Amino acid sequence: MSKHWMCMWGAVAIAVFAPSPAGAAAYSSSWRVLSEWFDRGVSQTAGRPALQAEVEMTWATGWYAGVAGGNVHFGECCLERVQLDVFGGRRFEFDGWRLDAGATSSWFPGARGDDDAAELFGGAGWRWLDLSGYWTDDYAALEESAWYFEARAAVPLGRQSLELQLAAGYHFGEAFESCHAPETGLEPYGNWSVAVSRPIGRAQVTVGWTDTDTSHGFRVRDGAGANDGRIFAGVAWQLGE
Repeated sequence: MSKHWMCMWGAVAIAVFAPSPAGAAAYSSSWRVLSEWFDRGVSQTAGRPALQAEVEMTWATGWYAGVAGGNVHFGECCLERVQLDVFGGRRFEFDGWRLDAGATSSWFPGARGDDDAAELFGGAGWRWLDLSGYWTDDYAALEESAWYFEARAAVPLGRQSLELQLAAGYHFGEAFESCHAPETGLEPYGNWSVAVSRPIGRAQVTVGWTDTDTSHGFRVRDGAGANDGRIFAGVAWQLGE
C-alpha cells in the first residue's frame, strides 16, 4: 500500500472510529445532474453530462464520513468510467466561523489503478466566504506532490432566493514545475467560475461559466481534459433526516 493510501485510510479511520463521536449519526444525501463535470476548471467527462450521488453521516461532535461517486471520461485512451470517493474529517463552528479538516481517497473501478489518489484538505469560512487548501503527495500518479488553494463565495441576491456563486483557485506544486512539463503536460494554472443558483421546489438549479488561465499547448478546447471557458448547468437535490 502506497504512503498516500496509508495516510488517507488512517484519516478516514480516525473520522469513523475515534471515540469522540457520540450518539446516533445523522445521514444526508445529495444527487446531481450536470451538463458537464468540471473539477478545478478541467472537464472530467469530456463534454458529456454527469450523474453524481453522495451519502454522508455526521455526528453532533462534528465528525463526518461519507462516499461519493459519478461517471467520468478522460478520453478513449483511458479505461476510467466511474470515480468513487471516500472522505472523512471533522467540522467546527464557533463565533460565526467554520473550520473543516479531513482527507479524501479516489479510485476508479475497472481501471488499472494507477490513477487512484488521496488528498488531505483543510478550510475556514465566515458568513458567505470559504477558503480551502488541498495537498497530495502523488498527483495524477506522477509521484510528485501538488497543492490547490481555492476561495468560494455564496452571496444572496435577495430576489427570488437567487444566490451568486463565485470561485477562484490555483493549482501548483512539484508535479507542475517546468522541468516536468514535457512529460506531464502540466503547468501551474488558475481557474475561476461565476454562477447563479436558485431553488425550484426541492431542487437547486445552477447555471454558470467556468474558465482557466492555461495557454499555448496547455489549452484544451474540447473533449477530454477541456479547460477552455464554457457554460455549465446543473440540478441538485439534497435529502436528509
